Amino acid sequence: MKSFSNYLLTLLFICFIIGIGAYVWLSEKADISFYENRTLAKMPEISVEKMLDASFTKEYETYFTDHFAGKDRWVKGYIQWQMLTNQTLIQDYYIAADDWIYPKPADELEYDQIDFSIKNVKQLSEYTQKHNMEFFLFSLPNRYLILEPPYPAYLSNNYEFKHKEYYFNELSKIDALNVIDVSQSFEDQFSYEKLKNMYYQTDHHWTVDGAFEAYKIIYNSLNEKYDLFQEPSFNEANFDRQCYDQNFIGSYNRQLYELIETDDEVCTMMPTNFDFNTLEVYVDGEKLPWDSVYGSGLNKEADFIDYAGIFTKDFRELNIINPAKEDGAKVLFIKDSYANPMSFWLAQHFYQTTFFDIRHNQDRTLYEYLNNNEFDAIVFLYNSTTVFANMYNFNLEKLKEEWID
Repeated sequence: MKSFSNYLLTLLFICFIIGIGAYVWLSEKADISFYENRTLAKMPEISVEKMLDASFTKEYETYFTDHFAGKDRWVKGYIQWQMLTNQTLIQDYYIAADDWIYPKPADELEYDQIDFSIKNVKQLSEYTQKHNMEFFLFSLPNRYLILEPPYPAYLSNNYEFKHKEYYFNELSKIDALNVIDVSQSFEDQFSYEKLKNMYYQTDHHWTVDGAFEAYKIIYNSLNEKYDLFQEPSFNEANFDRQCYDQNFIGSYNRQLYELIETDDEVCTMMPTNFDFNTLEVYVDGEKLPWDSVYGSGLNKEADFIDYAGIFTKDFRELNIINPAKEDGAKVLFIKDSYANPMSFWLAQHFYQTTFFDIRHNQDRTLYEYLNNNEFDAIVFLYNSTTVFANMYNFNLEKLKEEWID
């Protein structure tokens, strides 16, 4: 009897393994993971070479993991278990008592990366001086730094704050670079509660309200410091705040399988004295309607909308021509995603407004791009945690392995 039980258990185990394998092999495969927001592995090519060097086994393991039966349900259940047992970090996120989500803090100081970034900014400053271009860097207040996450004492280390302090100290030594710390203006103007209303509860970005306050600071700074920016005093009455009855999914909440309830709103700010239809909009050289680029997810029947759908995606190259400013400046904005809500607001003030994202231009150096185009100014719009080497690799140098995420 015992022998029969052993045989039965063995048979059931073999059937389970074969069944799972057959399911993974025969089931319809998704190309993209909604919750992980990434492309899933494809079935590896079978070849003698891959069999001999064991690469097929490694690739198939990744493929099998990505397409495991009911993977999303298993992962969601595991996250729920972590929450039920009060784990400090869940999927590398800290969920505060008020259900605000914060990322795991940095676990080491990386001043060497910042040194690389500063070196390249200094070289770019020398380039702008040689070519008679204005050079501005606006440090935009990152959600993490401005809100100071309420981590338990044993988890806090303040490394991100030390990175920023070191970065700004080194930036101050660069000639011909106009540095504006928008974070400091936020801290001077707004209470903590007001600041929290300017960021999403479940996403790493700011809301339209935070972006709009930064836009005002940029507008006023350029009016003061840049001769080719001659605009009237900023008038908030020229903008209308519009909200939509759509469900917002934040980047953090997506990673947590939408398990955090949120009141995050879907809102934009639109000018009342300027028509975006008058702009010529080009994405990677292709002319497109402005509303297929900005706010492309609004008023759609999808179950959710994310930050990119409310504002813009992180394009390789976005060019906006404003015919009304035919004699105006041509400005290159080097940006991260914090700049996305402001792209079309800024385009009102220049003849050509170009947004260039280093992350999506790994086949051409920044200097190659500059030498093939004419600009009157370069403006950085980076959030205050964007200090590391990959976002300042203007010559596409080979980075140290430990610097690459």
